Amino acid sequence: MLSKSLYRLVNLLKNSSSKQINEFYHGSPYKFSILNPSSYVTSNLQHARIFAVQWGSVDVLNDPPEEGKFVFKNAASVPDPHPIYIYKIETEDVEPTLTNMGESYPDVFKTKKAEKVTLIKSYDNWQDVIPYSIANE
Repeated sequence: MLSKSLYRLVNLLKNSSSKQINEFYHGSPYKFSILNPSSYVTSNLQHARIFAVQWGSVDVLNDPPEEGKFVFKNAASVPDPHPIYIYKIETEDVEPTLTNMGESYPDVFKTKKAEKVTLIKSYDNWQDVIPYSIANE
């Protein structure tokens, strides 16, 4: 027969949630305190920086950007300077998802509900943080 304290411990372990709180990042050109449901998050901090830049897949030659460096098709394709904000989200409520371009990556998820965020870093201009070049220049 189990002792009372061992019995309590076994029951506590049985009843504890199997969900795990994980740390994710979200990059944005906007400042906010609550992340909307179905927002993209990543476990990779560098990817969060890239996601914060307002670029389109038609603007770059390397889609997705390799090693965090954009190669834009021409000077007109380079997004204007804008600030970026990097947020940390601690949650268990995410699900794997395809990117908005239909690609699958092991570190890209969507939030299942609105999440409180913590601003961990801000930059005045994305161009000071993420390396880029223009094709044929």
